[in-house]
Amino acid sequence: MIRCMNVDMIVTEKAIRRLLTPYQDAKRKTHDAGYIPSALAHDGCNLPGIRTVTKHIEHELKKTPWNNQRALLNSIWKISNNFAVLYVLLLLVDGRKKTLDLADWRVLKTWSKKIDNWAHSDVLSTIFASLLDTFPDELYPTLQKWNTSKLPWERRLSLVSLLCYARSRTNPLPYEKISALVEPRIHDEHFYVQRAVGWTLREAYVLYPTKTKKFVKDHLKDFSSIAFTTAIEKYSAKEKETFKSLRKKLRA
Repeated sequence: MIRCMNVDMIVTEKAIRRLLTPYQDAKRKTHDAGYIPSALAHDGCNLPGIRTVTKHIEHELKKTPWNNQRALLNSIWKISNNFAVLYVLLLLVDGRKKTLDLADWRVLKTWSKKIDNWAHSDVLSTIFASLLDTFPDELYPTLQKWNTSKLPWERRLSLVSLLCYARSRTNPLPYEKISALVEPRIHDEHFYVQRAVGWTLREAYVLYPTKTKKFVKDHLKDFSSIAFTTAIEKYSAKEKETFKSLRKKLRA
């Protein structure tokens, strides 16, 4: 047990679950199990409640050195199988994403093995995208490795972490490094990897519109419907109709 000032009773896996209890709802538990499929235990906690608990713990830990906090969060991550608890841990890290360094990366990249749902995946991708802005040479090789992982959620992380939301990037990767990871996953069989293909192309369009449109056009016949629809979300109405029409002809 890592001592964090006087908060031992708060920052434990059981204590976080206890803090989340007032925000649980039986109907939401059923809803979440279908909306966010996961092998983790759903307690039906709403997101505002999860954020409230996160803020509470953040306040309790504010005088604790970050290295100690990180070690504590990592120890809880390893033992917990509760969806909401892991969400709290991710949000605690996300709140510090602008100040994270390579010591944090070495710990956080191990969290990828436990990701099994889109909600956790998206928060972790947001964190990784921020780290990628600062440490592209150190992070990109791991994303390359994950791109061909047997774990579909690592493949998803390898894509969404490239940009997450393009307008938040301070040092975006060159287009070529983005497309190099998108192209191998065009025919990926996993639904959420297909979503990631579309998501990444949609965000790449914000930064590299000409090159991205050419890439989409070159692969029109190959995209799944979900990847294609998401990829062209930011196109003009006229461009959308043009691409849809051309895709229809190519797939006829």
